Amino acid sequence: MLKKILVITGVVVVMAFFVNAADKEELLCGFEDEGDIDVWETSESTVSLDSKNVTQGKGCIRWEVSAKEKKKDSGPFICVQGKKLVSLMTTDWSKSKSVKIDAYNDGDFGADVIWRFKAEDVNSKKAYEKHFTLPRKKKITLEIPISDLKTKIDVSQIIMIKLYMWEPEGEYKIYFDNLRLSK
Repeated sequence: MLKKILVITGVVVVMAFFVNAADKEELLCGFEDEGDIDVWETSESTVSLDSKNVTQGKGCIRWEVSAKEKKKDSGPFICVQGKKLVSLMTTDWSKSKSVKIDAYNDGDFGADVIWRFKAEDVNSKKAYEKHFTLPRKKKITLEIPISDLKTKIDVSQIIMIKLYMWEPEGEYKIYFDNLRLSK
């Protein structure tokens, strides 16, 4: 009888650990349906809902970039901002530890991507940016500590999230999934 109680107690403790670990992340956008995709603006690129390279759920966003569409002194981007961002997710990140997104570069070479954030006003010159190189054919998680964002912007009023490439060479298919906050 004591053995059964210990086993049941152990199972409950393990389950509580995993439930608690899952509670430590807040999903901002899972890219599960067309509604999640339609709010993202694009330039010099296209986005679509995809089921390939999903890390959680049933969908992800596929971002296709081609150097053929390249304009001088610009770069392709995907962006959610303003009222669309506010309707999609929480904008107060002040109680979070980091912001994360899963990424997969389906190209034949590394992709240099810049992740940009603004707060309060989309027209503000104040922004936070971080550069990432996405390795080819490998799933990775991009992560930025909220403390880093706080050095440039007010994290209690996020108003823009943008992923972009500056004058890319070649063609890319990049998949993003599970934009989330770590608590």
